[in-house]
Amino acid sequence: MSQLEMQSLSLLLLALLALCAAAAVPSCSSIDDDGNFLLQALTQANEATLVTARLDNAYEYAQTSSFNKTAVIDSEGFMNETDATWKMRKQRQMRQVLLQREALATCPDNAWWSSLACFPSCSSSSQDSVARFLTCREENGSDAVHQGCSAPAIKDCPGEVFWQIFYEPSFSCMFKRRIGNAGEGGKWVCDPYLVAQKPEVGQPCLIYSVGSNGQYDFEEAVHKEISSACEIHTIDKNDWNHYGRGPPPSFVTYHKFTMGVPPAATSLSTIVHELGHESRTIDIFKIDCEGCEWDTFRSWFGQGVYIRQILVELHGTGHVNGSNAHDFFNFLFNLGYVIFSKEPNTLGCGGSCIEYGFLKMSPGFARGVQT
Repeated sequence: MSQLEMQSLSLLLLALLALCAAAAVPSCSSIDDDGNFLLQALTQANEATLVTARLDNAYEYAQTSSFNKTAVIDSEGFMNETDATWKMRKQRQMRQVLLQREALATCPDNAWWSSLACFPSCSSSSQDSVARFLTCREENGSDAVHQGCSAPAIKDCPGEVFWQIFYEPSFSCMFKRRIGNAGEGGKWVCDPYLVAQKPEVGQPCLIYSVGSNGQYDFEEAVHKEISSACEIHTIDKNDWNHYGRGPPPSFVTYHKFTMGVPPAATSLSTIVHELGHESRTIDIFKIDCEGCEWDTFRSWFGQGVYIRQILVELHGTGHVNGSNAHDFFNFLFNLGYVIFSKEPNTLGCGGSCIEYGFLKMSPGFARGVQT
């Protein structure tokens, strides 16, 4: 082993120790000749199960002279940036968290009259529920989901107005790219070159696409534009021949599952187990299920599930009685997801459909906790 390789491996060992200490993990697996390792990380997912998070391209990080353990830890191994750049990222995240809290907690004096119904605090009847929600979330932190911190109801607020006010992107992916068809069907992916690099260094690349409707343009674009070595799985409640559009491409593995909350449906954790993907990173989880997201989003996580990017189309703002958009975003934020993309879907839903891209970070980073 050359002197440079020895130095790189030493940096990698230091990074591993820092990551293990930050995640309070008792042990990590050994490092192989390529510098790959697995980090055991606790993720808040329904039962707070232990899942495995992979530090992507660790050897590459270790070799760079600007190795930054803070960026690697906060991004759970996805990014490596200088301290100055990462500090600005954290400041932006903190500011967006504060702006979102302000939108929930106050009734702006200069709000358009047509948007007043969308601000929970503009209704005297809902002010108490907003206060309880914010207090509960602050007191319980990452455990807010399990402590029943119910979000305020969304009443009489049109989707096209709601999405103009709430949940703007707080994170930027410098090389994000739209993958798939122009218009309907295409999705923004955060820095797909990082996904493409995984097979090049001997790491698996795993893509899940939920909701097919007999169309495979996204899967085809991933195969062609990101990496032909990515393992692509399409999941749909119907057989592929139900749609009368021909079979999926040869590089796509098609599965018939109704994904959702058991026993009426199958959780993603069960699907991952049946497909033999436990403790593997799902690099891209794309879901377009025509409104099922409001009933199923909690079932996307569980034992053995680790999702790096979530690309989802939201239909409307959820249920009046049940899980709504505030519940959805609060749940993802508590798991450590940040918004890197927001794109209106003006083709359908009367303007109330919206496309979002989420990237997995540490829960502390996502909540804007100052360190």
